[in-house]
Amino acid sequence: MVIQMNNNRSREVTPIHKRKPIEVYGELVPVLLSLNEVAEMLDMRKQTLRNNLDRQRKGAKVREPLPLPFTIISCGPLWTKKQIEVYLEERNLES
Repeated sequence: MVIQMNNNRSREVTPIHKRKPIEVYGELVPVLLSLNEVAEMLDMRKQTLRNNLDRQRKGAKVREPLPLPFTIISCGPLWTKKQIEVYLEERNLES
């Protein structure tokens, strides 16, 4: 996938399913996914995912509880790719 940048340059983005952990200073860094990417993997609208996550964090029941984000930074929650893959596997086993 190629994304067009504001300065008329394009940048290639690796599709989510092809991303792999990388090694930085001898430590393995997991692939982190944003709310947009998780929504895409779950085949869900971004706003629906955000609403479900907010309700879950407030203690309300949701039909399919989401894994808690790995971390939350100023741009929003981040999950590891592995968290979402395991969640999808478990969800598929229950169906």
